[in-house]
Amino acid sequence: MKFSWNWLKDYVELDGISPQDVANRLTMTVAELEGVEHIGAGLSDVLVGSLTKIAAHPDSETLQVVTVDVGGRLVSGVSGAPNLKVGMKVPVALPGATLPGDFNVQVSTIRGVESALVLLSERELGLSDDHSGVLELPADVAPGAKLVDVLPVEDWVFEVDNKSITHRPDLWGHLGLAREIGSMVKRPLRPLDSPLPQSDVDSLSVSVDNFADCPRYTATAFGSITVAPSPFWIRHRLRAVGLRPISNIVDLSNFVMLALGEPTHTFDRRFVGDDTIRVRRATEAEPFKTLDETELVLSPEDLLIADSKGGIALAGVMGGENSEIRDDTTDVILECATFNPGLVRRTALRHGIRTDSSTRFEKSLDPNLPELAIRLFWQLLKQVSPEAKVTSKIYDLAGFDKTPLKISLDPEFITRRLGLAVPAEQTKAILENLGFGIAVDAKGIFEVTVPSWRATKDVSTIEDLLEEIGRVIGYDKVPPTPPLAGVDLVPVRPLRSKIRAIKRILTGDCGLDEVMTYSFDSTAMLTKLGYSQPDPVVVANPISSDFKTLRDHLSPNLLGAIERNAQSIHDFGLFEIGRVFAGTHVEDGTPWQRYRLAIGIYRRAAKPGTDAENLLRQLRGYVEHLCGRLDLADLAVLADVEGERLPWMSPKATLEVTASGRRIGWLTRVHPATMRALDIPGVAVIAELDVESINDAPVAARLFTPVPRFPAISMDISLVADEEVRAGDLFRAIRSRGGPHLFHVELFDTYRGSPIPEGKRSLSFRMVFKSLDRTLEDAEVKEAVQSIIDEAAKVGAGLWGHN
Repeated sequence: MKFSWNWLKDYVELDGISPQDVANRLTMTVAELEGVEHIGAGLSDVLVGSLTKIAAHPDSETLQVVTVDVGGRLVSGVSGAPNLKVGMKVPVALPGATLPGDFNVQVSTIRGVESALVLLSERELGLSDDHSGVLELPADVAPGAKLVDVLPVEDWVFEVDNKSITHRPDLWGHLGLAREIGSMVKRPLRPLDSPLPQSDVDSLSVSVDNFADCPRYTATAFGSITVAPSPFWIRHRLRAVGLRPISNIVDLSNFVMLALGEPTHTFDRRFVGDDTIRVRRATEAEPFKTLDETELVLSPEDLLIADSKGGIALAGVMGGENSEIRDDTTDVILECATFNPGLVRRTALRHGIRTDSSTRFEKSLDPNLPELAIRLFWQLLKQVSPEAKVTSKIYDLAGFDKTPLKISLDPEFITRRLGLAVPAEQTKAILENLGFGIAVDAKGIFEVTVPSWRATKDVSTIEDLLEEIGRVIGYDKVPPTPPLAGVDLVPVRPLRSKIRAIKRILTGDCGLDEVMTYSFDSTAMLTKLGYSQPDPVVVANPISSDFKTLRDHLSPNLLGAIERNAQSIHDFGLFEIGRVFAGTHVEDGTPWQRYRLAIGIYRRAAKPGTDAENLLRQLRGYVEHLCGRLDLADLAVLADVEGERLPWMSPKATLEVTASGRRIGWLTRVHPATMRALDIPGVAVIAELDVESINDAPVAARLFTPVPRFPAISMDISLVADEEVRAGDLFRAIRSRGGPHLFHVELFDTYRGSPIPEGKRSLSFRMVFKSLDRTLEDAEVKEAVQSIIDEAAKVGAGLWGHN
């Protein structure tokens, strides 16, 4: 949100006060400023000129030779501006002048004609990016005057961080910030004395179906309007705060919104059927086209401004294309309203339309603003279109509680909670400066009346008043004091500690990136995966039609993250820890829920050494390393999953993970059909583990093992077996017959192809034998290896070259 210093001075007298000083104090007491920009500086050399003569350039079809009166002196030069006309007042820079950007004006010769001036556009003046033509000045300014003396071109623009005023609906307009600055510098607001438009003509029909949807709706009509460009000062103010001027009527709506924080809307009265305005819910599948020509299909969840024929505005969000202001508009209906903030927010989210109007309405605006907005609009309309007339009475339909909010405050509470002695008189003065009403009873207790602009969602409790006092005094003035109350130790939560440990291991040791996805399942994603939840938990108020159920696995959302990242990254690993849900209710009536961990690794196809099996082996390594670091006892990642079968699993490339004989998860290659459905080239593997089962699993005792004094013997063995023979069976065969000195065994390679027969594969295992008390003999190791080969034969595997 941007604020103009000149605009703020309309509401509070700031002479003698530095914009930079105010900017620094705003950050400390009101809201964080993202920046301060000085615009229109360096224009002291620019004069006002009056065009007295325009002639064609002798050597150019696009240039013209102009003569300009700069205050009793005629100066000639060359200009390419397309909008020049005799009698026009323009900004002129003469030789010796310095323009923004340190550009020095000098006499020059352009295509054979001497030029002793420069006529300036808004961009050359540093006021905007508009360079379509020279800036046309008001007709009543005197030639030879300095531009800075006749137009408010110099300004300071404050940019406030929107997040810091989300809870302050009053600060979404210049009036609200001026009120804060006035309190800060101890100066009162200027009186808001704009008159109401007066008429007794009952020419409109205005109705509100439900005041819960629209607590206040105010409308009136104006005629004899001429649509034209706005005066320079209005256009300059709008551009200074980031809005593009369009036409005087549209600009006035935006001007009022930025001035007061109250969005308004104008309808071309010609296109409002039967002069009827009705605030109602949309019907199911009701069509509506917005001002930007977006075709929407509405529902009863949307609030609509309608005439006798259909919708003419999406309430609080955007007007309709069918009633927009046109160049030939002469009669308008002005809308100033207060809409239900939740309705506006949900409509904006549902249709993907976020506007300046919806941003303000969803903050819970003061329902007293519409009257101020009508007053200001009428005041400005008479300036930009002097022939304008009021053509209807003001229709003001209100259904909100006008009882002011009151809070009882003991001044001693401020001192106790703030940790700083604050006299009651100072508390009273601060609150009154901020617009709060104060009544003091016989016991010195304050009855604080909250002003309407702070009562919608901002100030409602005694703690809110404490915050007001604290920020005005300055939190930096509160002396640091050690706490005197007893401090209880925070109880250790093993599950949280385990989750933090898992994150450290996966990011630090494995180099994976953590992702955080929605706790909802995407209907579109589940359809792609061919999966339907067996026991879904349906969300009562989904954020969109695609997220109607809570997730029961982490894998679909993680696959979605892989899908998005694979478009630009060829090699990455991700993980997520989060809750999953099922509709089976536990004892307290809530859905079943548990923490899960999902890990995914992706490689783009045709990269050496990253085929599917090696990638699955890498994932298995991550899982084993994680469980090892967590000291899980009797970890096994061997057998194919027998129970859970999910569409994205590859049946022949799926392993289950157990600890102490209890299943804690699975890992799999993502099925090629799933990769095709998601349009992901390459290979992905994914694991999903139950974090709570990991947390509950027995922990292996850490026993000290002395550094081996005797050498180990490493042996590799390649076993050929049918595809149906599981690696886990061979692991068990090796372990069972390896003898007491078999220290370690791992599968380090899998091979298919010549000379291995089709339908078979070779699995290569590395075995390490050692003894803690002596050096092993070769014969002992060979005997153990032979026992392993004999056992492997029983499960259908033989030594390469011997089967």
